[in-house]
Amino acid sequence: MTAPAPATASLSWPPPALESIHGRLWPAIAVLALADIVLVPPLLLSLGTHQPIGSLGPFGDAFWVPLATSFLGSILLIAGLWRLARLLRGARTAARAGHARRTILMVLADEPRDSGFLLTGARAFASLGATERDTILAARTLTAGLSLAAVLLAPLGLTLSILLGRLTISGEGFLWPLALWVPLASGAGAVLGAAAARALAASAKRQASGTGAADASLPTAVAEWHAGLIALRPDRASRLVPAARPRAFGLGAAGALLLAVAVVIPVAALVVGGTIGSILASIATPNFSATNVRIAAAAPLRRFVVAPDPSISPDAAGQALHALLSVGQTDAERTAPQRTPVRSYPEPWFHTDPAAPSLRGASWVDSLFGPGSRTAARTAYLRRVAAHPAHAEFTTVARAQTADVIGTRYQLPFGPGVTFVTLPIPRFGGIRLGGRAHLARAALALADGRPAQAEEGIREVISVGFRLLDDGPTLIDNLIGVVLAGMGGDALERFYRATGRSADAEALA
Repeated sequence: MTAPAPATASLSWPPPALESIHGRLWPAIAVLALADIVLVPPLLLSLGTHQPIGSLGPFGDAFWVPLATSFLGSILLIAGLWRLARLLRGARTAARAGHARRTILMVLADEPRDSGFLLTGARAFASLGATERDTILAARTLTAGLSLAAVLLAPLGLTLSILLGRLTISGEGFLWPLALWVPLASGAGAVLGAAAARALAASAKRQASGTGAADASLPTAVAEWHAGLIALRPDRASRLVPAARPRAFGLGAAGALLLAVAVVIPVAALVVGGTIGSILASIATPNFSATNVRIAAAAPLRRFVVAPDPSISPDAAGQALHALLSVGQTDAERTAPQRTPVRSYPEPWFHTDPAAPSLRGASWVDSLFGPGSRTAARTAYLRRVAAHPAHAEFTTVARAQTADVIGTRYQLPFGPGVTFVTLPIPRFGGIRLGGRAHLARAALALADGRPAQAEEGIREVISVGFRLLDDGPTLIDNLIGVVLAGMGGDALERFYRATGRSADAEALA
């Protein structure tokens, strides 16, 4: 069913010096294509789709997916480019031995390993004319070239887009075309070329391989192969015999290795940078959940908030709150764009006194309302604390319906270069100590036989806590509000016990 090769000459296939690269371009393309499938789509989805601020990205809690695929895809990409570089170095050796460029490309793309039969019209291709056989060879070479271009353009386009974005040039406009559409178009061309070649060579073909003379040097063996080729195909001698330039294939091998470095480094930097943010976000989420629990735990104390005074404007409440934050501070301790308080209180809430009671946490509340709290020394100390003029600001904030915190805390509008990150964080020690001082004032009222006024002072501390919780613009404001509300709740329980209202104390506890 097949015709034998002409008896006038013999032609080995693959040619001498090309045995090591015979048909091996396609395995390298397959590895590179697998690398593209693993590496490019997750990064395209992450970079090329818009996500809301604060989102963990399109993968959500599975933010590790781009990290894993980028790691695996980078390894596959390096492996594929290493194979390609070895093939191109082998092509350089063949070019130095005298092979033509077209011959080298035919051997590289000869995945069916029957291009020798196509070239000479032997065996299954004996019935085809020279033009048809050359068309099949050209289609195979073009298919391999387009396929190689497709698998190289995808990571190259991704890398170029990342670099353009890093250079503050809009890389998003290039991302999808370079990393997806152009490679897909090249791949479609490769599919069409392969279909055309198979349509022209539909009959089954047997693989054939041969070797050159083992005892001859490569240049001599190549020259003998060329002589046989000229005898068999004098019409194509001018296109197949001239020696290729070794330097071109050598530069191609070096370029493949450089491409591996150029792709992996930017992608690794992008993935590591993006993943670190996602990891930090995932670490912070449980802590914020714990904050929500603290806020929810303070919610039952809201029923103890004092009745609001409609005459207190949001500006007046905000100014009073800003004044409380600044108690014990000087103007030098404030930085722009913080406002200067409308009323300043440089005197601290508590003076240094070796005989002063503890001011920390529950021990301070216990010392105010617990047994043995009404000593002469303690009462004298409480009167000094209760005389501080900033208590009026505390009452104003407690009875306000709402407070404009931003407008009274900062100079508006913000100047150039001011961001949420660069805004100075207020020192909340003034209002936290103010809450303890206000509880001291309530304890003094109880000691003087004014329990209603004492209870109202404690509830004012709870009210200021909820004003910070409701109107505070930052999480720190909200947390200080939770602390104040909890401090007032502890004091109210101690007050109930000190005044014989055990049932109320147990219910509050």
